[in-house]
Amino acid sequence: MKPLELSRLSLAVCEYESWLKERGYAQETRRKHKLGLKLFSTYVTQRGLSWEEIFTKETLEAFEMEQGRMYISAAVKGFSRFLFQQKKIIQPIQKKVHKLPDIYEQHLGSYDTRLPSQ
Repeated sequence: MKPLELSRLSLAVCEYESWLKERGYAQETRRKHKLGLKLFSTYVTQRGLSWEEIFTKETLEAFEMEQGRMYISAAVKGFSRFLFQQKKIIQPIQKKVHKLPDIYEQHLGSYDTRLPSQ
């Protein structure tokens, strides 16, 4: 990671932490997010990832596998949504889509999701 991108990431993390506090997030939540983002920042810095490579599902999944702590991903996903809202990244990290077995998907697809007419 280039020094400019590292300072960009550090500044964005600080802004996110301030945003969490301004929005009234609990101190414990803010502490967990700070820890998670510190670990994530170290992870992406050690790998020399560019800004565009940092906020991808693949990077998050590799980070989760190495850490063995899935709960940390909530901080990273929240951070990516914040950056997206601030127009600092083109899209937030997308959630994993877990597809049900076909028979269940077909059953759910057969439901009419429209509201009944009054």
